[in-house]
Amino acid sequence: MRSNIIFFSILLISGCSTSKLTTHEEQASRLSNLELCKRIKYGGGNSFQQDEVYTRKLDCSDYPKITKLDNREKSYDIYYGKSAMERTSIEMVISFSESLPPVISAKGREGALNQAKLNVESLLKDPYSAKFSELRIEKFGKGKVVCGKVNAKNSYGGYTGSTDFVAGGNVAALYIDSKYPDIERQSNLGMIMACKL
Repeated sequence: MRSNIIFFSILLISGCSTSKLTTHEEQASRLSNLELCKRIKYGGGNSFQQDEVYTRKLDCSDYPKITKLDNREKSYDIYYGKSAMERTSIEMVISFSESLPPVISAKGREGALNQAKLNVESLLKDPYSAKFSELRIEKFGKGKVVCGKVNAKNSYGGYTGSTDFVAGGNVAALYIDSKYPDIERQSNLGMIMACKL
């Protein structure tokens, strides 16, 4: 339950609005009406593409002859065929990846890893008990993230076992466990893709 709260809290904290178009917004704005509808009809479209359809007031049912995206197009769309939960997870980790490179530039690789530890410790019941392993920096999207495992004590003073995490320059998220395998995979997909879990 606590991991779920942390996950959605991070989504709220990390989301910020700016007047400048993001990379994904630019990509959506450059798509033709036909390409937008192809993605919405056959892949669900990511949130930026769906917003663009709404902005243009498109009715994609007007495109009955739309053909499915070929494999080459699919390979360029990280969100192709993903559910809303999966897209949210991917978007979160992409935002993490955009915040880490400046930290690496300012503090170096070891400094970035230490910052990632602090980010993760802020999510724990007993941060002073944290034991980290398998720390590494992975490329994801156009940036980088820190991946690894952490084991820490719970409220009862016992170690809970190693948990995977992903971190950016000032944020982190722990792997979310669920008794429902599909939900667990969808909610962690961004981390799974970035950290190659």
